Amino acid sequence: MPLKSIYTYDDCTRAGDSYTRSLRYLKTEDEPYNLTDYTFRAQLRESILSTDAVATFTCSSPDPIDGRIDCTLSAEQTGSLVFKHKFKWYVFDVEVIDPSGKVSTIIEVNLKVNKGVTR
Repeated sequence: MPLKSIYTYDDCTRAGDSYTRSLRYLKTEDEPYNLTDYTFRAQLRESILSTDAVATFTCSSPDPIDGRIDCTLSAEQTGSLVFKHKFKWYVFDVEVIDPSGKVSTIIEVNLKVNKGVTR
């Protein structure tokens, strides 16, 4: 998914499944940032106002020249999310930190987590 600026996106997964959000960080529609020496961070929260994160993503750039970023929650992380009903909404954003320390938020995601049937 090519991105140029902050983008809000709805997504879903099942509790107990691995979840990865892959994206490309672009300067223009066809020109990606070279993410060599960049770092990334993302935290899952119950709401945008929550003080505590319920999970921290593992983020990396498997193809930094192409601007690709993968942020992943493990099956154990999604399986440990606690909710009473069939599903629950969570939020996260992805921050990119350039080599000089400048932080840019490039995506905000509303993540619907459904209870799995198989346990």
